[in-house]
Amino acid sequence: MNTQAHIITSVALATALYTHSHSIAESAACFLTGVLIDLDHLIDFYLFSGEKFSRKRFFSWCLEGRWQKITLLFHSYEIYGLLFLASFFFDSAVLRGLLWGAGLHLVLDQVANSMKYRLSPWFYLLGFRIAVGFRKERLRLSS
Repeated sequence: MNTQAHIITSVALATALYTHSHSIAESAACFLTGVLIDLDHLIDFYLFSGEKFSRKRFFSWCLEGRWQKITLLFHSYEIYGLLFLASFFFDSAVLRGLLWGAGLHLVLDQVANSMKYRLSPWFYLLGFRIAVGFRKERLRLSS
């Protein structure tokens, strides 16, 4: 899913959270997490692209699916599960906001990207990505 869509949906959810909780910390954490999870794409670009960074090269590498390996550490239901446990055990508005923002981001990516890029239904499980060596041909559905 593109950055603009993540910004719009994160603003909407953060606004709804603020309306309900009146917590600036919770709504800010929700917004920031909903957008900034995508920073892991930058990490993968540096690790695997072999290209000098430019905004154009980076977005082309991501959106055209030129990657051959990808880790996307933050795009993982296991990390989300750890965040859920932390928010369950610690009464923290920031953790709740992180949970909402990350959850929205993951669900939207799972729905939008799975079909667009023909991703395995297991793609957003870090354990699956590790098991297949983060390799594109194993992360996508076979043709």
